[in-house]
Amino acid sequence: MNLTRESTGELTATIRLEISPEDYTEQVNKVIRDYQKKANIPGFRPGHVPQGMIRKMYGKAVLAEEVNKLISDSLDNYIKEQNLDLLGNPIPNQEKNAAINFETQTSFEFFFDIGFAPEFKVPLGPETEVEEYDILVDDSMIDKYVEDTRRQYGSPVKAEESRQDGTGIGQAAGNGEQDAEASVRAAGDKETTVPGEEANEPGIEKAEPGSGPNDPLAGTPDPLAETTGPGGETPDPGSDAIITGAETKQNETAKAPEIIPAEMNAEFFEKVYPGEKIETEEKFRERIRKDASVSFTQETNRIFFNKAVDTLVKNTSFDLPDEFLKRWLLEYNEGKYNQEQVDKDYPSFRESMKWQLIENRIIRENNIRISEADIKNYISTVMLRRVGTEFVDPEMEKKYDAIVDSFMKNKEQVQRINDQLYNARLLDLFKTQLNVVRKEVSYDEFIKIASEMHEHTHEHHEHEHEHEH
Repeated sequence: MNLTRESTGELTATIRLEISPEDYTEQVNKVIRDYQKKANIPGFRPGHVPQGMIRKMYGKAVLAEEVNKLISDSLDNYIKEQNLDLLGNPIPNQEKNAAINFETQTSFEFFFDIGFAPEFKVPLGPETEVEEYDILVDDSMIDKYVEDTRRQYGSPVKAEESRQDGTGIGQAAGNGEQDAEASVRAAGDKETTVPGEEANEPGIEKAEPGSGPNDPLAGTPDPLAETTGPGGETPDPGSDAIITGAETKQNETAKAPEIIPAEMNAEFFEKVYPGEKIETEEKFRERIRKDASVSFTQETNRIFFNKAVDTLVKNTSFDLPDEFLKRWLLEYNEGKYNQEQVDKDYPSFRESMKWQLIENRIIRENNIRISEADIKNYISTVMLRRVGTEFVDPEMEKKYDAIVDSFMKNKEQVQRINDQLYNARLLDLFKTQLNVVRKEVSYDEFIKIASEMHEHTHEHHEHEHEHEH
């Protein structure tokens, strides 16, 4: 077997593969003998069918299969041995490849076009500036949250003891105390609304419960659960509010129950923040303001990450073998795309390909790795909210381990977590190596920025890219 490579451009080449009888004869004969042993043909005892008959019946198909295996294995080995950094896969060169006749030919010649990844340097340093936003939590947002929280912990009023204008008076039904479960779940299950009324604007996504049940506005520990680079999407504009527990709009025709809002006193503060011994309204509002700022972290991280990606793509210059990549898109998506669609979508694909190359370079140069143990730990501590490394109860420990093992069997879930963890590592790297310029913005300003980024990313089609695991 003989393989040679001829350059056809700065980032393209053609591989010529020659296959002769000595490359395949032994293996073809072995397969024919195996067929002979297993053949069950009327008039012949099992295993005694003449080899000539078997060869006549199956020889052409066996030869074609073995030659195809040789092509595939030879190309793979050659690429590895030569340490070629390729884009896409080798594409058969239809102009040079002649028609094959497996009945008459004994030697074969094949040509494959390849495209090389370009050399480039990623400007991952202080020379690259990226803005990071700090959302200011104003008094109106705090007021709205306090109002909704007081209603949540308020006391329902008996229908006959309510005013005609809907304002409750008189004796409350019950003593107004929440049960133990409600105290513990103060963050996750309450039906208060987010500070600010634009929670469902594009680019804003509901945050998961965060560091503990005492943080009614805490954000998820995973900063980039759904972040994508060029060609990806910001959160669905119809998604829920950013703050944990934010309610969706109730049916306006439904009549809300009449509630006496909870008094602003130490007992109320303790229900919202158990164990923190908050005694004044001022301290209570300060605590809410702190949690509100933390709750925005997931979205500010998302915007920062996407801005960093866009900036790196814009500031990293290199060429791509465009015509080769268009051919590759067309041939490896046969039936899904025609030439017109490939030409139309190629600019988006090209931008996505640039980011994939930059991302892979950053990952290799900074030795970023996600292990199976990292994924299991994420499932245990983030998804299952598991606290501590060991349980006192061995049975509970076994149950958690069984749940984690069950998650690990879902390949799509594992790949998704793997990608999230890579993105989180990249986020940390961006924040330490890029020139991060912090900018304070109002909640409304941030909504506008997120909406613009949402529109920008929707101009591109998605091109999936999975990190290796």
